[in-house]
Amino acid sequence: MDTSSSGSTTEGGVSGKTDRLIASDRVEGPAVYNRQNERPGTVHNFMVDKERGRVAYAVMSFGGFPGIGESHHPLP
Repeated sequence: MDTSSSGSTTEGGVSGKTDRLIASDRVEGPAVYNRQNERPGTVHNFMVDKERGRVAYAVMSFGGFPGIGESHHPLP
């Protein structure tokens, strides 16, 4: 595996990002914006279909303060 492409190298020499792939820790937590450029929430985590090897849906975190009063909703 070539880890010399764009992106930072993490512990063990594995890249956190390549041209085709991105590590899950770089996807969880970022703000999500809608078409009106409003920020309704963040990516809490995502669920991967183990048989297909693809993301089935993202679990979004809305409202509240992290860990207090926020709600979670799956989005395809």
